[in-house]
Amino acid sequence: MAGVLVMYALLVQLEDSFHLSTKRTWLAHVLAQSPEIWDNIHEEGQKLGEGGVWGYDLRLKDKPSVRFLQTAPKYDRLADMSSSIGIVLSTLQELNPAADHFGSDISRVMVNQTKQRCKKCLVAQFDLGNFQRPAGEVVPYVFPGTFDYVLVEDVLYYIAWGGWPPFLLRICEPCRRMALTHQRRWMQRVKAITRRKVIFSDHQKNPIVVDMLMGLGATFQQGVYLINGTAGVGDGTAGVGDGQE
Repeated sequence: MAGVLVMYALLVQLEDSFHLSTKRTWLAHVLAQSPEIWDNIHEEGQKLGEGGVWGYDLRLKDKPSVRFLQTAPKYDRLADMSSSIGIVLSTLQELNPAADHFGSDISRVMVNQTKQRCKKCLVAQFDLGNFQRPAGEVVPYVFPGTFDYVLVEDVLYYIAWGGWPPFLLRICEPCRRMALTHQRRWMQRVKAITRRKVIFSDHQKNPIVVDMLMGLGATFQQGVYLINGTAGVGDGTAGVGDGQE
């Protein structure tokens, strides 16, 4: 912990003294994520332009997750649990306007941007990392009910699984193995509100995410990782939608 604090202090000093970066994304790798940290990051990112801290643009409309859902059977309800500035969610709403689309993000800044971009979507603040909380605790999603598809993109490598800071999980394989229990509990909660598939981006092949998804039985196809939902087990609809058993 002392080493983490020293690294944090040095990074702050470098940023304040030399203005090496206005993005501050390193905060999310060193510290456990929180709404306050992400609000700070995205408020700084807004100064860089409409695309924010990562320079997002309309190329997101052609993400593998969007292409996958274009070829999947029509759905009634979809939740994007890392909606960011809302390009993907608004694109999906345009492609399937009869369905209900829900979005959430840890940052109120991103929630507001998604609301502005997708007027017909329901969007609220939610910390996705809460789903790893201890067994026995009730951890409801911010929206009630179940969803045909749940979308999780480019966010899992920022979660402090089991309390391990992301930068340490990236370089420490034994730490990732110890974090798998927390990741499995997280996955069970997400699957429990998903009727067909949980869809994950490849997260730039980040080792934290690859080890997690492969360790929990995900399959990779059409550029995305897929895991069957369990919400529809009793009525035979769980995991349907792409020809997979």
